Amino acid sequence: MELPSEFSALDPCVGNGVAFTELLKGASARRYGIEIDANRAEQAANLGIEMLHADAMDVRCPAESLSLLYLNPPYDRETGQSNNQRLELVFLEHTHRWLKPGGVLVFVIPRPQLKSCARILSEHFSDLTVHQLSDPACVQ
Repeated sequence: MELPSEFSALDPCVGNGVAFTELLKGASARRYGIEIDANRAEQAANLGIEMLHADAMDVRCPAESLSLLYLNPPYDRETGQSNNQRLELVFLEHTHRWLKPGGVLVFVIPRPQLKSCARILSEHFSDLTVHQLSDPACVQ
């Protein structure tokens, strides 16, 4: 993946920030994270990520403001009175417009969920590449 020399990157499900930090290792990026859990948000902040302790679904980000979106949402269904869709699709629908034209989406989802996200991915992104993680790569 080729990134600009300086850019803004967001992980809307940053957790403790370790994966996001590893992804951006050596890059000159402004690192932003959103995390609903206070303890994990604090851990991510300690890694130098500018944090927002919030539910990503309640956050509004200006359209086309980010160069990289690292989207690794919870592998679950939303709960409540709405459609109860898979969260992978819900997060993609909510955040994909935050990327600048030509921005990079790193979307980590279980393989069976790719089908439900295919329409948005094919309509809003070009130069798509899909990688399947092998067991050793998943551990890493």
